[in-house]
Amino acid sequence: MTWEWISDSAAVADRIAAILPPRMSPDRVTDIIEFLYARTTSNAAELAVIAKHPSANPYRVEKQVVGGVRHGGMLVCGAHPWLYARKVSELQVETNTEGFETVSWREPNTWRMKSDGSGIEPHSEGKHHRVIRRIRGALSDESIWDRLTGSWKHGFEPDEGA
Repeated sequence: MTWEWISDSAAVADRIAAILPPRMSPDRVTDIIEFLYARTTSNAAELAVIAKHPSANPYRVEKQVVGGVRHGGMLVCGAHPWLYARKVSELQVETNTEGFETVSWREPNTWRMKSDGSGIEPHSEGKHHRVIRRIRGALSDESIWDRLTGSWKHGFEPDEGA
């Protein structure tokens, strides 16, 4: 599960939000992704309302649609930034002696409807991704863009550790 954003103004300290067991059911992942997003964006009163009435959550999980096909294993929750959960392959985490972790994985393949409407066909092969993070402790959803100054917070400049 990763944090995704369009512009630096929504960047968070760690793109990786969670690594979940691959056999976890989509319903359980949905509950987790909605909770993580609500915990990040809501105050205590809002969390209490969501806990009592989950349908009151303004940010519900949506299944991702790629190439006209709804993918049950690709879940999106939130606005800017948002959480994106999907089953990946070739997941590896490597740690070096300089205090960095490299997390790499292969995205799932995507599918699309056949032009004659008779079923689905491959759309694109999943790409490899890599995230390098400075080990500062647990994963963090801390905002790393200072909206007041319009610049990166100290220690989070894009070229740091890359």
